[in-house]
Amino acid sequence: MQIRVSRLSILAAIAGVSAVATHAQAQATWTGASGIDNNWSTGTNWSTNAEPTASQNAFLNNGGTIQVDQADEVANFVDLNAVSGSGSGTLDIRAGAVLSTTNSVRIGIGAGSNGTLLMSGGTVTINPLSTTADFTVGDGGATANRARGSATISGNGTLTAPDNMLVGGGADADGTVTHTGGSLTIGNAVVVGGGARSTGIYNLSGSGSLTQSATTNALILGNNGTASGTFTQAGGTLNANAMQVGNNGTGAYTHSAGDLSVTNAITIGVAGTANGTFTVRGSSGSISAGSFTAGTAGAGTKSLVLEILDSSGVTLIDVAGNATLDGITIDMNLDGYIPSGGQTFDLLTASAITGGALNPADTDDWSLAVVSGGSGQILQATYVPEPGMLSVAAIGGMMLLGRRRRNVQ
Repeated sequence: MQIRVSRLSILAAIAGVSAVATHAQAQATWTGASGIDNNWSTGTNWSTNAEPTASQNAFLNNGGTIQVDQADEVANFVDLNAVSGSGSGTLDIRAGAVLSTTNSVRIGIGAGSNGTLLMSGGTVTINPLSTTADFTVGDGGATANRARGSATISGNGTLTAPDNMLVGGGADADGTVTHTGGSLTIGNAVVVGGGARSTGIYNLSGSGSLTQSATTNALILGNNGTASGTFTQAGGTLNANAMQVGNNGTGAYTHSAGDLSVTNAITIGVAGTANGTFTVRGSSGSISAGSFTAGTAGAGTKSLVLEILDSSGVTLIDVAGNATLDGITIDMNLDGYIPSGGQTFDLLTASAITGGALNPADTDDWSLAVVSGGSGQILQATYVPEPGMLSVAAIGGMMLLGRRRRNVQ
């Protein structure tokens, strides 16, 4: 499954010239000159001496801050962009805000841009009748002058976009999303690390909710061959039609808490040269998918990392269909916890499980087995340390017991 690469290329080209294509339309540029406040609704804060209309592009490029806390605010595009290689500022969406746009909302677009979105409440609705209106965070920079965008989503705000969400979308762009509350609903693809040499980071925690709703697309981490996309889930809810951890580039997903639900396939390293790492750390939350598989074999690395913190093991990956692990290296990590010899942990359940091989560094301490149970079969890992390790553990236990005995004498 591929995102529309031609669409991304078009976006990058538009962003690379700092949204030149949008300049043909009327625009309102933020000046913050009212001397009264920094509110969107104060007309004298805009170059037009009036707040934007639904046919005007709202531009922020002077490093200022726009506060939105009232209903019925509108614009065509909302761009935190750059002029002559520098610029942008902060868009602060607060409780009570209702902002509707005819086209995209783009935070940090164009070479030298540095845009910030703060959303602690309110509602942002990007035209639901459009098939091209995106929400982008960091898009379309230049090799020597990158585009940078960041978004912090908290509280109970909601943002809805009918097309893509791009985090580090175009070439030479950096995008970071910190999502601790509120909800984002994206109609097409969510791409983290999209364009050439781009970097995307998405951190989901708390009560944050992200939904990628299109049944023909996916959450994509590392789309371009030189892009890097990282998604860390420490809470919240992530719903996606499909998930590609490393499409053509490098992708990494880490789960330590919260709920991940993928209707169709989780694919690790789609292209042969792609690098994908799916990490489960600890046993909090839930992970479910329609299937779990590796992409095309090739020079790229494809890894499933299980980090065991205590005797509860790791969150079980619950797969409704088949888990085809051929080409995936299974890496067992212990973070300060030493299991007893022979202790077994359930890693993944599916209707049928094939393939998968331990990291060679783990073969002395772990063994894998597929047994009946769960959704049909369960992939289990059993701790079988070398005798020397057992002796060290036993000596450590005896020393601890000796110290305890001396303490009670």
